[in-house]
Amino acid sequence: MQQAKGFLLMEFIAVVTLLSGLLLVVGQWWQHQARLDQRQQWVSHTEYLRLAAERFWLQQGRPPHDFAELQQTLDPETAISPWQQAWRLHSEASLLRLQITAPSEQQARWFAGHFHAATVVGEEITLHQWAPLYEATGEQYLYRVARPDKPELNQLSVNLHMQQHQLTGIGGVVATRANFANLQTETLLVNSANIAQIDTQRLTATQIETPLGDLQQLLDRVNAYELLWLECRNAGGCQ
Repeated sequence: MQQAKGFLLMEFIAVVTLLSGLLLVVGQWWQHQARLDQRQQWVSHTEYLRLAAERFWLQQGRPPHDFAELQQTLDPETAISPWQQAWRLHSEASLLRLQITAPSEQQARWFAGHFHAATVVGEEITLHQWAPLYEATGEQYLYRVARPDKPELNQLSVNLHMQQHQLTGIGGVVATRANFANLQTETLLVNSANIAQIDTQRLTATQIETPLGDLQQLLDRVNAYELLWLECRNAGGCQ
C-alpha cells in the first residue's frame, strides 16, 4: 500500500513537472511571437511615417520642422514608435533626416535593414527622405489639393485632353470659348450665341433677327397686310 502511494506521488510530481515545462515553453514562444509582432508594427509604422512626411511636404511645400508637427497628421492608433522613442527630424535643402536611437547596435542594424535609404552609426539610425519629385526638379504640376503658398500650381497652363472620359459633379464652369459636338441639358441660359444649325421641336424667343431683318417686324407686316386684305375683300374688291 505504501509502495502504491509512493508511485502515485512520483507520477503526480512527473505530471506537474511536465506541465510546468510545457507552460514555460508556451510562455517563451508567446513572448517571442509578441516581440516579432511588435517589431513588425515598428517597421509598418515607420513606412507610414515616411509616407506621411512626403504627403506633408507635397501639401505644405516644405518638410515638417519636427516630429510634433508631423505627428498632428498621423492616426493615433498607428503611431507606434520603435522602442518607445520619439523620432528626431532634421531637414536641409531637399533632404529630410529621421533619426532614432536603438537599445543596441545589433537591434539598430536589424531595424535599418528593412529600409533602403538608412544608415547606422552605433545605436543611431538615420532614415533619409528625399524631397518629392516636383521639389527636386523644379517642375510644376496641377494639384488636387490647393497649394496656398504657390497659387500658380493650382492653375492649368496646357490643354487637357480627356480622351472621351467624363467630367462630373462640376459646380460651375467659366469659359471664354466652348466647342461641343453634342450638348444635352435641361436648362441653358445664353446671353449671346452664334448657331450655324439648330434642330428643335419647340423654340421660344423674345426677339429673333435674321439677315433679312427682325422676325417680329416681319410678322407685324404680315399681320398688317392680312388686315388690309380682309378689308379689301369686305369692301367687295381683292377677289
